[in-house]
Amino acid sequence: MRPAKYSVVLFDLDGTLLDTAPDLGNTANAVIKKHGLSGGISDEKARELASDGMRALLMEASGNTLSEEDIARMKPDFLAYYEEHIADRTGIFPGIPALLNGLAANGIAAGVITNKPHYLALKILKKFPETAAIATVIGSRPDIRSKPCPDALLLALKELSGTPERALYVGDHIRDMEAARNAGMTAVLASWGYIPKDMPRESFGADFLAETPEELLEFALSGKA
Repeated sequence: MRPAKYSVVLFDLDGTLLDTAPDLGNTANAVIKKHGLSGGISDEKARELASDGMRALLMEASGNTLSEEDIARMKPDFLAYYEEHIADRTGIFPGIPALLNGLAANGIAAGVITNKPHYLALKILKKFPETAAIATVIGSRPDIRSKPCPDALLLALKELSGTPERALYVGDHIRDMEAARNAGMTAVLASWGYIPKDMPRESFGADFLAETPEELLEFALSGKA
C-alpha cells in the first residue's frame, strides 16, 4: 500500500465535524428570553452565523438591539445553558464517520482545532462515538491565541509528530483558511459546512474545495483534486 500524501488532518469543529447550530441557536433564544427580550433565531440563520460565535447569535436573536455590555452580561448564561444542552439537537455530518475511519485505516492522524471554549469542545466530542476517540483537541484557551493565528494548529502538529507540509486543516470559515496558511498547511474548505449562501466558495482562498467527506478522504490519500 502506497503511503498517504498527508499524514495529519486537523478539523474545525462547528460546521465541519458536527452540526451544532441548532443547539447554539436554541441557546441564544433561551438567553434573550431569560433577559426579557423578544425575538429569536432560526436553525437556518444559526447555521449561517454559528462560526462567528456567541455575539453574532445573540445579536441576530435580539434583532441587533444589544450593546456590548448586554452581551458581556449574557455570556455566563449563554455558556451555562449551552453546556447543559450541548447535544440536544446536534448531530454528526453525514460521511464524517466513514471519513474518520478511513483516515485511521490509512495511518493518518486526526485532531480538532476550534475557537469553541476548550472544555465545551471536549464535552461535545465525547457525545459521539465517532469523535470521542480523537485524542488531540485544542479549543479556545487563555494560553493559546485563537484562529486565524496558527498557534493551536502548530501545537497539534507537534503532538501528532506531523509537519506542515504533510498536514491539512479543514474548516468552513475564511478564518480557518487563514489559519492553515499561517501555519504553512494545506487549507481545505468543507463545502458541506456553515457557508453563507451569498458567499462564493472560491472566495475563501482554499487550496482544495471538498464537496463531501468522501472527496476529502481521497484528497488526503492522493493529494489530487
